[in-house]
Amino acid sequence: MGHVVEGHAVAEGSRLLDERSEPALRTVIGELMARSERADFAVTRIRLAAMDLTREEAAMTSCRVLLGALDASMLDDASAGAAARERQLGLLLDWVRSGRLQVRSAGIAGWSPDFSLFRSPASVTCLVGAHYFANPYHAVGPSLTCILRDPSASRIVAGRFEALWARSHDVMPAIQHVLERAG
Repeated sequence: MGHVVEGHAVAEGSRLLDERSEPALRTVIGELMARSERADFAVTRIRLAAMDLTREEAAMTSCRVLLGALDASMLDDASAGAAARERQLGLLLDWVRSGRLQVRSAGIAGWSPDFSLFRSPASVTCLVGAHYFANPYHAVGPSLTCILRDPSASRIVAGRFEALWARSHDVMPAIQHVLERAG
């Protein structure tokens, strides 16, 4: 059972994270990815160079990433590929080539805030709010992310993601090209 906060039911296990939380958001996302069979992300912006995935995190059967727009700086970061980034870029390229990762750009469609959905045989978890692998993009002020484990919240998030995904376009060829060039 859950409890009530300002008139809204909150499922047990729901939690609010900020940039000071322990474990950090990056750790939470990594654990969810490693335990999930499938994940869907709707993120306005992502930097490939900031992705520090492990093989366990990239092992899920399906990961769909919906970007607000394919930003040239996202691709430039990847092509900068210093020696320290080689292993990570190789893992990303392997993931892209596996067909288990799909990336689309939403073009003019938008959403706020960013959100994600993680599915495993035992549970479904949503993250709503800031999503980042490295430090938050801003230096001052809170960076808030809510963890929701409520089935009705999961259905809403899944429905909104599917509607956005259906109107988006594939950008995997561009991403694969940049990763191959960087590698």
